[in-house]
Amino acid sequence: MAVTDDAKKARKRSADKTYAAANAERKRARDKMYYAANKEKILLKVKAYQAANKVQMRSRKKAYYAANKEALVAKSKAYKKMHRAQERVKAKEYRQKNKQVRQVQDKAWRMANRAYKNAYDRAVRARKKVIAAGKVPPPLPKLADFGAQRKASGRIGPAASTDAASELPEEEDDAPHPLAATTKKVGMVTFTNEHPFNMRKRGPEPCCDECAKFQPNALTSATNTVILAGTYQCTFCRDWTYYKLHRKYKRTRADARLDATNPAGARQNILHDATRVAVSRTMQERDGDVKVQVLARPLRELDAVPTCLP
Repeated sequence: MAVTDDAKKARKRSADKTYAAANAERKRARDKMYYAANKEKILLKVKAYQAANKVQMRSRKKAYYAANKEALVAKSKAYKKMHRAQERVKAKEYRQKNKQVRQVQDKAWRMANRAYKNAYDRAVRARKKVIAAGKVPPPLPKLADFGAQRKASGRIGPAASTDAASELPEEEDDAPHPLAATTKKVGMVTFTNEHPFNMRKRGPEPCCDECAKFQPNALTSATNTVILAGTYQCTFCRDWTYYKLHRKYKRTRADARLDATNPAGARQNILHDATRVAVSRTMQERDGDVKVQVLARPLRELDAVPTCLP
């Protein structure tokens, strides 16, 4: 029985496939060695081919993207979703590595284009006024046009260095103050959750007659002055209102630090330190068989509004 050409081709394809599978590692190693030995030659050949067929390759890629747009978009989304964590880590490392370089570049750009930024802001404000007047506003200036205009007028712009405040011309309207153009790194100020009322004052602290009833040292202390009740808040009423509003049941760290540095004033401010929960103690005095329980708390109700408030 004669073997047909199709059967021969199928048998050859099967044999080639088996040979390729058996010698895949050898072929990969041989190709790798060849590429390492002829790397420059291959790159030159690829660049020459790309330069000679630039238009055809671009049109081919464009046609392929148009024909497979949805599939490529879905593939890109799936890849991003799968490698999102790695991409974030790489982006964070890149930002941290190039942070100082980026800051210098941004600062140089801002100083070089300060005049344009100010002119643009003035144009925006003028544009708002023109629009409010019901007229057609002029177009906003562009950076390229502004630079060409400055270059044509022969005016020298501000220097791009980070500490070039003294190098700017005297006629420059937008020259920064010498103290503003600093080369130091200015750290951000972190705001604490401490209220100014928590800080002990050195000067006289006004105290109304109602608060003086449970401030035993208010009448004798040199740092307090007794004033009449009215449509204002004394120092202690103000603190009391603040603590009640913000649910500050306990003393703050600022109070503890101040009391540690000023032990004499700590006792004076014991009742002042926002204790909404009444301090109770039991004193047992025996008069025969009678037990007396004394509750130590302020004379006015803690949760009530002070009488000196409006």
